[in-house]
Amino acid sequence: QNTASRQQVSGMLAIATGSASLPQRPPRRGRPLAGGRAAASPREASAAAATSPSTAAVNAGDPEPAASSRHLASEKEPPEPQFSPLHYNILAFCERMAPTADELKSRDDAVEGVRAATYRAFPELRQSVRVDVFGSHANGMSTWQSDVDVVVTGMFEPDRSSGCYDLRDRGRVTARLRRIADQLRRDRKLGVSRLAIIGRARIPIVKLRTKSNVALDISMSDSAGVRAAVFLAEQAAIHASLRPLTLVLKTYLKAQRLNDVATGGLSSYSLCNMVIAHLLEEMKDGGAVDDLGETLYTLLLRYGEDFDYSEDAVSVRLGGVVAKRSLPFAMDSARFAASTQELYYGATPWSDRLSVDCPLSGRDVSNGTYRVDAVRHALYRGARQLEALAAGRSISDTSIDYLSALFDVPRALKRVHVHEDPFFKTFGADNEEVVAGQRRSQSQQQRERERFS
Repeated sequence: QNTASRQQVSGMLAIATGSASLPQRPPRRGRPLAGGRAAASPREASAAAATSPSTAAVNAGDPEPAASSRHLASEKEPPEPQFSPLHYNILAFCERMAPTADELKSRDDAVEGVRAATYRAFPELRQSVRVDVFGSHANGMSTWQSDVDVVVTGMFEPDRSSGCYDLRDRGRVTARLRRIADQLRRDRKLGVSRLAIIGRARIPIVKLRTKSNVALDISMSDSAGVRAAVFLAEQAAIHASLRPLTLVLKTYLKAQRLNDVATGGLSSYSLCNMVIAHLLEEMKDGGAVDDLGETLYTLLLRYGEDFDYSEDAVSVRLGGVVAKRSLPFAMDSARFAASTQELYYGATPWSDRLSVDCPLSGRDVSNGTYRVDAVRHALYRGARQLEALAAGRSISDTSIDYLSALFDVPRALKRVHVHEDPFFKTFGADNEEVVAGQRRSQSQQQRERERFS
């Protein structure tokens, strides 16, 4: 029934015919776009046409005037686009969302500030402690507004089966993070404008923003995050669609305030694995994944409509989408992690949450997304909004940016930090510590310092 309804939808995302239509599901054999020949852009297609043999013949003085006229007439026709308009919208958006050299330098300077603050806080551990970057800043999939993930290794490591700390260890980790936070506050060169400590998360973190608008999340863990960044960089080299699709989806989820695990949203690592799994599934069925517009649309449908969050799981290691029962270790880790989490109003039960099998550890890395129902509904709405915007439009209509169906494109591209971190927006945290979303008194903080120091 779902497939039949999709066949009736008309729009701009597929260009197999003169009056474009949304992909029903990409055909499982062959590529539906322009006979499988890809061009980087309409401009490059025009340049290629300008140097074609027919043009050369005309320039050289074709002895057949009628044939020359036909050649010239065909030359004046605009080249047939190779991909959907949304494909080019995505490419242009990703190019403009990439961080500049100055922004990358500001991030690197902030990381150096965190490293120096850590060594000042623990001078006796300088030889054994490392401060490394992981996440999108390390794997090359960051945007100008991405947070920088920093991990301090060599002090504490989470439970290997669950990937998180138990409640007592969280207190010890939080006490150590507080010592780093104290040093960060005193660093005038770094210039901390906002700082909060989330001590009862699965992995306690320090969230901070500098006066140069660099946002950082600092945690204490093992080297799993660093290894995951290397893995995703390798996957991006294999799958050309991974980076642009991930950047668009991250921007969409950020606009929906569903991009932060600290508030029940979806982590970048889980999202990347979901994108890779979708690409693998489409290729297994013979579908084309080189058109970013079509692939984005089918991804929104897969995880917004088709994916059974109670029964299905994402496993790049096993080839894409698999049954949860085929991942006993991941399910055990999710069950244990859920038992150590606090209860949140409206949270989805752990057994019905998204399950993403980490290709490196085999753990479920997405059980912290307790607002998975909101994520699913957002992805479903995204597909329907694309359909609504595309309905009835001609293939030649490139007057709009189809990404505007998902988020405010000019706002996302505007390099003014008007977007407030959802955690700070909810809890304030102006140079004060916040634990589990509740403000603690100074006496409580002092007792915890004495207990875990």
